[in-house]
Amino acid sequence: MPTITRRVLLNDVDAAGVVFYARIMAIAHECYEEAMAGSGLGLDALIRAGRIGLPLVHADADFSHPLRHGDQVACSVCCETIGTKSFTIRVDLTVLGAEPRAAATVRQIHACVDMDRLQSMPLPADLRAKLTALAPVA
Repeated sequence: MPTITRRVLLNDVDAAGVVFYARIMAIAHECYEEAMAGSGLGLDALIRAGRIGLPLVHADADFSHPLRHGDQVACSVCCETIGTKSFTIRVDLTVLGAEPRAAATVRQIHACVDMDRLQSMPLPADLRAKLTALAPVA
């Protein structure tokens, strides 16, 4: 399971100094993009090719500890489920330090879409293989 480490920046936090929902989702998506690129499937190349799209069709987050400006955060990314035409990415965010603390879990469901017809389509074998490489270790 790839882990991306990043620092919480000033533009990630609200007036209370805590990362807010929209930024948690953006951070999780950034980490998903990095994990996909690390598995050999850069989303930028996929988008430029125009063959398929992977739009986000559902997202949710569970919060257990605040993330604050300056925190170092480990974002562990895995492909939790792979369906016929969609997949679920889970990103676990942990505040690093002397006593690491789980901060949030984000789940994002992406559909596979034929961009010419704008209809869902089965996941291509090459994409399925890259996603399988992101499956959690049992």
